[in-house]
This record gives sequence, C-alpha cells and structure tokens, in this order.
Amino acid sequence: MASLPDHTKAELDKILRDVTSSDKNKIPGVLFAAVGRDGKPLYVGAEGVRAIGQEAKMTPDTVLWIASLTKTVTGIAALQLIEQGKLLLDDAAQIAQLLPELSQAKVVSGSNVNGFSYTPIQGETTLRSLLTHTSGHSYTFFDKKLRDIVGTGPCQDEFSGRPDAFNQPLVHQPNSTFSYGIGIDWVGILIERVTGKKLGTYFDDHIFGPLGLKDTAFEVKPHMRPRLSGMHARLSEDTIIEQPHRPIGYAVENEFHSGGGGLFSTIHDYLMMIAIFMNDGKGWNGAQILKPQTVALATRDNMPSALAPAMDAPVYSSREDLANDLPNIFPGSVKGWGLTFMISKNELPTGRSPGSINWCALCNIFWWVDIKKGVAGMLATQILPLFDAPVVGTLFKAEAELYRGLAESPQARL
Repeated sequence: MASLPDHTKAELDKILRDVTSSDKNKIPGVLFAAVGRDGKPLYVGAEGVRAIGQEAKMTPDTVLWIASLTKTVTGIAALQLIEQGKLLLDDAAQIAQLLPELSQAKVVSGSNVNGFSYTPIQGETTLRSLLTHTSGHSYTFFDKKLRDIVGTGPCQDEFSGRPDAFNQPLVHQPNSTFSYGIGIDWVGILIERVTGKKLGTYFDDHIFGPLGLKDTAFEVKPHMRPRLSGMHARLSEDTIIEQPHRPIGYAVENEFHSGGGGLFSTIHDYLMMIAIFMNDGKGWNGAQILKPQTVALATRDNMPSALAPAMDAPVYSSREDLANDLPNIFPGSVKGWGLTFMISKNELPTGRSPGSINWCALCNIFWWVDIKKGVAGMLATQILPLFDAPVVGTLFKAEAELYRGLAESPQARL
C-alpha cells in the first residue's frame, strides 16, 4: 500500500497552513491531494475557509468550479467517439459539416480608427487542431482585439452562458500557431451534435457514471450546494474579496454546457478521472473508459514541431481581473501538447518525470499525472486572476515536498 513518511505529511500540512494564515499574499482556502497508481491516497490536505468572512472550512469534499479542467473531460469524450468511429481526428470535411460556423468565421488582421479588418480563413480546421489549440481561436482575456470585438456584442465574453458566445473571429489562421482558446468549447458542441445528447448527459452516461462519480456536473446539484466554495479575487498582496461565483456572475444552473470551462467537481472526482491516463484508460473501479492505445495517442506530443516554440511565447492578459501576464507558461518545462493538455518532456525541478501531463484552470487549480512514477496530484483554490503568485509558489513547494517523500519511500512509487 502506498504511503508517505509522517514528516512529509506534516511538512505538507505546514505549507498549506502557512499560506492560508499569513498576513501577506494569503490564500483563503486551499486543497492539495495526490494519489498513487492503485488509487490509494498519498496525501489529502485542506486548509482555510471556503469563503472569506464565513466559518465553513475548506474540506476535501468541497465543490469547486473547475473551469478549464473541463477541457480534459471533453477530450476524453471526444476520444471515446473516435474509438467508436463517430469522430475522426484529422477529417476537415467532417468538422466543416458538423460545425459549419467555423468555416464561416474570419480572421482578425488588424484595426484602425474605423474598426477591425478581417481576412478569410485559409487553413482547415480538424478535431486535432481544436484539441491542441492550433485552430486559431483565443480567449477574450488573452487577446485585446478579441476582447474589444466580442465585448461590443450581446455575449460580452465566453462566460455569458450562451452558445453564440463562441461565434468569435479567429486571431490566427488555422494550423499556423499555438493559441490557447475556445476550441474545446467547439468540441463540446461537436459532441452534442454527433450524439444527440446534452454534453452533461453524455458525460454522465459514459464517464461519470462508469467511474462512480457523484460530485461532478455542469449544474451544482442540491446535494453539492452546501459544499460549494466561494469565488475570490486578489486585488493586492493583502486585499482579497469575494465575488460572484463565475467571472460575470451568471447563474450556476445553466442550459449551455461549456466543454471548455463549465464543470463543477471535487478533488476526489477529478483525480479519479485523470488517473485513467496512468492506468491504460481504466478507472480504479475497473471501468474501461478509454482503450490503452487511445491513452497512448492522447498522451504523446500531438503538437507539430514547427508550432512548438509558440508554447514558450509570453501570454499577455487583456483582462487583469481574470488573468495575470504569463512570461512563460510553466517555465523550465520542455513542452509538448497532448489531446487537451500540456506534456512536460523533461524532468522538472520538483521531481515530476518526463512525459508527465498537466494543465490548470482560470481560478488557480493545477493538476498533473506522472505516468512514469504513477502519481496524480492536484492543488485547488478558488481565486482569480489566473497564475496567482502565492498559489503557484505553493504548488511548487508542495509538489517538491511530495516527491521528496516519495524518494524516501520506494513502496509509494507504484
């Protein structure tokens, strides 16, 4: 049975306790958990409160808005449909038929006093380009032109809760560069059109149900609501406020199921899902969610080598309430991109192995799966903007301490 030394667990407790009790750069509430390949917890820790000014403590079963962590779930669903022959990874004609809106989009080419100028699309969109963020899309909070264009319309941004919010112009020609954006929301729409089901219904039938997950949904169900964390915003190193749960405060219950950012979940449920990537597609309960060869496809580098340098390019925020500037996403990592997540090709200073997969969420949640060492981990908060320095620092400290403990306990490396 996997285990960590007691002193490692105590040090992890201290890391979480310190960051939730400090006077400067405080985090209201934080969760950190890691599991072994066999599904046994290596560590589960929770410190702080679910919402500032309230007494409810952050607990391992706290319900979180997981934002872009939804993308991996949508990717799993798309991979299942590829296995069934209902979707094709590189068939541009299929995407043009099922998502005609994408063929009608234009590419922003510039702006002047009269407004914005556009050019026709020159490349073809495939499912692979949508899953790898090479379809030319972006987010309004990462592109100023897109922010200004979308902000003048009825949807304002991607958080309007309306499917037409994703009828946005492209910021690059398809297949010309890596640009993190709304492509996987279009994959969610694609799944609905192929299956004839709401995205959440498909997830329930083919992912959540088979894995036995009870606390993951696009709507906060009655049994989840008492455990829902509040959302916070950092205004300065010593000022944090609570704010509406999603960036523009629309209702938690929503008819549109955003495949790029709509799910609520818990650390338990999410670790159950991502652990299939270190178990040949199988859940801890024995449910085969993906075939082993599909997992191999998803976790290998799918980014064309010519586009890889773009993953090291700076990403500048166009909405400081949602994201900080990112000089480099995960500095020190030699990056690849799988089918919805980043791949670290080198060993990281924390101890994470080459070939590990990872990603994050707008509200500062970070996960990784170390396929080689058989460890999946997650650090979760509910605070904006993205890449909050105290949260990122806590992640690196906690992850490094975890791996130090694993190195001392060989039996923990499953």
